[in-house]
Amino acid sequence: MNVSFLYGDQTIRFELIYSRRKTLGIQIEPPDKVIVKSPFGLSTDQVCAIVQKRAAWIIKKLASFRAMNIQPVQRSLINGELYLYLGKEYPLQIIIDKSVAKPSVDLFQDRLVVITPTIEKTMLQKALIAWYKVAAATLIEERIRVYAHCFSLSPVEVKVKEQKRRWGSCTAQNHLLFNWRIVMAPLAVLDYVVVHEMSHLVHKNHGKDYWNLVASILPDFKKRKEWLKYNALRMEI
Repeated sequence: MNVSFLYGDQTIRFELIYSRRKTLGIQIEPPDKVIVKSPFGLSTDQVCAIVQKRAAWIIKKLASFRAMNIQPVQRSLINGELYLYLGKEYPLQIIIDKSVAKPSVDLFQDRLVVITPTIEKTMLQKALIAWYKVAAATLIEERIRVYAHCFSLSPVEVKVKEQKRRWGSCTAQNHLLFNWRIVMAPLAVLDYVVVHEMSHLVHKNHGKDYWNLVASILPDFKKRKEWLKYNALRMEI
């Protein structure tokens, strides 16, 4: 649900999402997106009244994003275009080979190399996403093993999938789901997402005990989380 209100001479627009939560949360995403997550039971007017109290902070945050000129990445899928993998940018190299049946992707000599029978963009995009998904699944499984000793519970299943809004999630049945794009982030940031979701094996909320557990494993988790906020728009294909 899209909602707006006037604050001085400015209009603040936000997306309102209701869910089973105890408190209202405000999330600012570059370049200009405001998301408000509210517990069921609060009316739109009640939500607006709460958000208005944070209006000055919201405007300041949006202004900081504008000053940084954070914009969604526009992909052309051409030679030399830069793609993130574990926080480092690699130039794309497309090699046409009509003897191959379908594109293959690999990192080679600091380049993201695609060997393909055609430069049809949809095919190239699908090949790149498939490569990232495999890389993400392999690395996430590895990092889960690294942090397993910090938890008394283990995930029932781990999956890497397409998730537009979330970097990861944990179901009530302890299935962990991860956004394949997270493998574009530095390893320290990927580790934060892994620990974030593994902590939900113990605490199925974002309460004080939950964040204390995350902090006990990654004391600098806020810095890692912040990287995602400012770089999420770069993590697209």
